[in-house]
Amino acid sequence: MTTSAGSPLRLFARAYLVVAATTAADGLIALLFAPYLATRAISLDLIGLLLAAHGLAALASRLPAGLLYRPQRARRLLVAALGVASVAAGLLPQADHPLAFAMLRLASGAAFGVATTTSMARFMDTLSPGVDRPRAMGYYSASLALGLTFGNGLAGFLGQYLGYTVAFHTAAGFYAVGVLAALALPPVRAPAPATRTGALSRGRLASLAALARDPALVTIVLSAFLGAFMQMISGGFLPLYGLSIGLTLSEVGLVRVGTALTNVVARSGAGVLAQRAGRRRVQHIGIVLQALGLMTLSVCGSLWTLALTMLWVAAWRAIVLVANTVGLTEDVDERRVGRGVAAGLFNAAIDLGNLASPALGGYVAEQYGLATMFRSLPVLVVTLYAVVHLGLAWWGRQAARPRPAT
Repeated sequence: MTTSAGSPLRLFARAYLVVAATTAADGLIALLFAPYLATRAISLDLIGLLLAAHGLAALASRLPAGLLYRPQRARRLLVAALGVASVAAGLLPQADHPLAFAMLRLASGAAFGVATTTSMARFMDTLSPGVDRPRAMGYYSASLALGLTFGNGLAGFLGQYLGYTVAFHTAAGFYAVGVLAALALPPVRAPAPATRTGALSRGRLASLAALARDPALVTIVLSAFLGAFMQMISGGFLPLYGLSIGLTLSEVGLVRVGTALTNVVARSGAGVLAQRAGRRRVQHIGIVLQALGLMTLSVCGSLWTLALTMLWVAAWRAIVLVANTVGLTEDVDERRVGRGVAAGLFNAAIDLGNLASPALGGYVAEQYGLATMFRSLPVLVVTLYAVVHLGLAWWGRQAARPRPAT
């Protein structure tokens, strides 16, 4: 497939539909799964384990999916993964035992991980030199957020008025839409063999350590992890903090809707910003401003101050994410790291950030309070980000310095 002119929205509409349908289904289930388990008299400790099963399975599937990926088999991988996810979602109302729920969520999580990793790798392979890559990746990220926002918004209505069975079958339908859109995707022209010489792109895991010596990949993966880590600080603990300062659940929900819409809009325009101001500059400044916004949450005492601060955090999170994905397409040398492996590592870093943040944040909040957590963890994130980037810059200068003759 070669695409060199025209709007990315028109060129990649079917690819964006695959992404949006996938995240809409996942977001719908994610919002309703815990309440549904409670109606089935599942204990809270088991609910926690069942919620974790999906994320852990997705994380475990990332690198294998990247190793399996080839442009010519991308469509088959997408159809198979989304088909499995659709079946697993449709069977949720029929499950009647914790083990059955666990098996379905493990299958769904692994399928989601394969689908999203394959989708990103395939999308990067379709970005020929004539395509506006920053804008295209911005729309790709916006599709992720738009699907999730739609799924979350629809979940509450379906769960309350039509019941969980209809809601889960609707999620299965979204996955089925993804299957149909994937079947309609045009074939991707496989890159020349020279671009597939990276050891990991051929599945040789012994060379995994070599990836740590690719500065571009290291910085992009680290930024993905830290960005997701900070996002979950606000996303996971916002309801508790909002209630602690006297907000109602409906007011907290209103803030969440505003941040979700901001996320979609900011991602759509972030590609242009990264292109004009420079991707690295936007990423460095954005992650600092996101951290400052999170620290400001600790002094918010009203609905309006909390809402404005969260809109700030959401906007810079979206901008950083898009700048990072642009770097994944432009800075990582495909001759060293295959598209599938790069996409797998990128998504795995986000999964790890999403899993690590609630655990560490919960511990700090329990010991020192929510306000202290909002003040301290962003400082830790920015410090780690700066240390790694400065260390890689120093290492690059040392590597470029000519060695004395012997």
